[in-house]
Amino acid sequence: MRAAIAALACLACSANDTAGPPEPGEFSCDPADAIGTFLLSWELMDGDCTTPRDTLSTGGLFEVPAGCTRDRPDQATERGCKVEQAVTCTYDDGSTVSSVLVANQHDPDGRLFTGLMSLDPRDPAGNLICRAVYAVRAERQ
Repeated sequence: MRAAIAALACLACSANDTAGPPEPGEFSCDPADAIGTFLLSWELMDGDCTTPRDTLSTGGLFEVPAGCTRDRPDQATERGCKVEQAVTCTYDDGSTVSSVLVANQHDPDGRLFTGLMSLDPRDPAGNLICRAVYAVRAERQ
C-alpha cells in the first residue's frame, strides 16, 4: 500500500497534451498542481493483489516517501500533463514493492488526476507475492 501511495505521489499531469502552443481549451500543467490534499481511490483492473482502501493523501502526489527511490527520472510530456514514474520501496524486513504509474491531470488547476499503476510486491527472498494493475484516481479535497 505504501508503494502504491508512493507511486501515486509520483502522479503528474494530463488531458490535452500535444506539441505546439495550446489551442483553446488546452492547458499546460505545473508540478505545484499536485500539492494539496487528495482522496486516492483504487480499482483493480488486472492481477491477484488486494485493492487498497480509499486513502486521504496530504502533501505532494509526486513526492517519494522515505524508504522509496525512483528507478529512473520521471518522464513527462512536453506540457507536463502526463507523467510516468517508476518507484521501488524497500521495507525493514527486506521486502520490496516496485510500481510504475502513468498519470494524467485533467484540468488546469489540478482538481483531478487519474492513471494506471502496476504493482509488484516481493518477499525478502525476492519472490513475487502478487501482481496488480490498478486504475487510480486522485481528487482534490
